[in-house]
Amino acid sequence: DPYLIERKGLYLSTISSIGDKLTVYTNSNLQDVSYTEGPNKNQSLPLAPRFIVNARLNYKVDENWSLGTVINHVGNQYYSGYTDYYNNGSDFPNRIPSYSTADVYLNYKTQKWDARITIKNLANTHYSTFGGIGWPEVTPTIFLNSYYYYPSDPRSVFASVSYNF
Repeated sequence: DPYLIERKGLYLSTISSIGDKLTVYTNSNLQDVSYTEGPNKNQSLPLAPRFIVNARLNYKVDENWSLGTVINHVGNQYYSGYTDYYNNGSDFPNRIPSYSTADVYLNYKTQKWDARITIKNLANTHYSTFGGIGWPEVTPTIFLNSYYYYPSDPRSVFASVSYNF
């Protein structure tokens, strides 16, 4: 298969309680993803960030109520497209920028019910998780190298309720 890939890296996850009410969770991933065969052998895989980290703080107010925050950081990553542009020193804009987002939540839980309100992307950060390099047609005979991306969601509010049988 000319498009086999290899992932090498390190994953670290921690959970720490600070007293009876505060819990800190962290996850981090450092990775190198590249093709192992074919025309792109030893070249980095697009859309695979080298570094991802998130941290969550959960504060238990009482038996039923908790609140918290989640911080996410995703490192820059190569655009999807022809690998010649991003592996061979081209000065063409070659990476989707890194980004960080923060979410907050309020949770109410009983033995049978669980309700949550979450505000995602609290700071309304503008970022993208997908983009590519393309050749849009300017005129019927002229094509320009260009990149594109799909913006991710702005600040959003989510509510959920679940019942446990």
